[in-house]
Amino acid sequence: MPSFGPVIGGIVGALADVLGYLVNPTGPFFPGFTIATAISGVIYGFFLYKKKVTIPRVMLAQAVESVVVSLILNSINLSILYGNGFIAVLTPKIIKAVALYPFKTALLYLVLIAIPVIVPQQMKEKFVN
Repeated sequence: MPSFGPVIGGIVGALADVLGYLVNPTGPFFPGFTIATAISGVIYGFFLYKKKVTIPRVMLAQAVESVVVSLILNSINLSILYGNGFIAVLTPKIIKAVALYPFKTALLYLVLIAIPVIVPQQMKEKFVN
């Protein structure tokens, strides 16, 4: 979210992962996914904190998050956790990431531009073109 920075984004990402596991544990808990989720929050915070929401900025944030977290870190985590080869895990994830990128980017942009509609006018002037 544009109103919180990378540090808060990382903390919220890690807490959300741990709480999500506590509420609905599926499989073994693996801290690598918690770290990946925290990094995801840091990436979004870095690209969006105190910056105007623009389509290129959202596209870049989503692309970096997809490559670093979804493709690289989560593939490493799955390889470690289940003993599968990294390339074997990565290949289908690339197809999925490419297919979902436009939808995730559009959804993120729409949510981010909707925030100032809900909150005071000062935020709209600060975050949206």
